[in-house]
Amino acid sequence: ACITALNNVIDAMRPGATADDVAREGMKGIDLAGEGVIFHGCFGYSLGVTVPPSWTDGAISLFLGGSQVLLPGMVFHVPMGLRILGSCGAMCSETVLITENGSEALTTTERKLFEVVA
Repeated sequence: ACITALNNVIDAMRPGATADDVAREGMKGIDLAGEGVIFHGCFGYSLGVTVPPSWTDGAISLFLGGSQVLLPGMVFHVPMGLRILGSCGAMCSETVLITENGSEALTTTERKLFEVVA
């Protein structure tokens, strides 16, 4: 579900798309996780300087209902994190550039889940 949501979000990130457009595509992946899974609700946030400062680096967050429009040159961190409290969690993320024709993942790590056992 994490990887599908991540792929869906990146595929939807293009000039003219709204935060809501992107989040709706991401939800299609999140929904695959089923009942009882907690998702933080943010499909990405812009990177860069903001005024006033916030816990995220950027001024635009990608969430359901968001009206911000994506433009070429914007850069986002796209974190997909799913958790079952007290049991387990899964997370994957990318840094993504909005290009003239769509989007480009700036990270090069393979999109797959790595098991970490504590």
